[in-house]
Amino acid sequence: MSKKKSNSSAGSDLFFGSYKDRLKPILKGLFYISETDSEVVPFEINEKGPIVDQLIEGTGADDVKLVEQVNADTFFERLSGVQDWYGEFEKIRAARFAEVYRILKAGLSDLTVYRVGRVRIEIFVVGRTVGGTLAGIKMISVET
Repeated sequence: MSKKKSNSSAGSDLFFGSYKDRLKPILKGLFYISETDSEVVPFEINEKGPIVDQLIEGTGADDVKLVEQVNADTFFERLSGVQDWYGEFEKIRAARFAEVYRILKAGLSDLTVYRVGRVRIEIFVVGRTVGGTLAGIKMISVET
């Protein structure tokens, strides 16, 4: 069974090696807002199999029906778009999400967003490294 690597493990260095220092300050203090606020963290799954299978195994989801695929452009348009009513804080957060997306698109192929679960949803923005392993960022959304 594959294990997901936390952002504090040595395995994360395999993915973020050359641009980890660019992502680290952007991710620090960046939260995904839902019914709860969730820190955005990097991850790597050191397997080369099908993405959905690896996410299910790596997250403990027990059913492929609990996995929803979302277009990455659409997902990040919502996070990086600026609304008329935004204050300075919201504008900065949107710009930070835009920068994270730009960095992920530059370093990963086949970038896709997967939502795993119901109510407490793990959101993975995942792609393939040059070596073929899965990597990206993870956040939690609570939707009741």
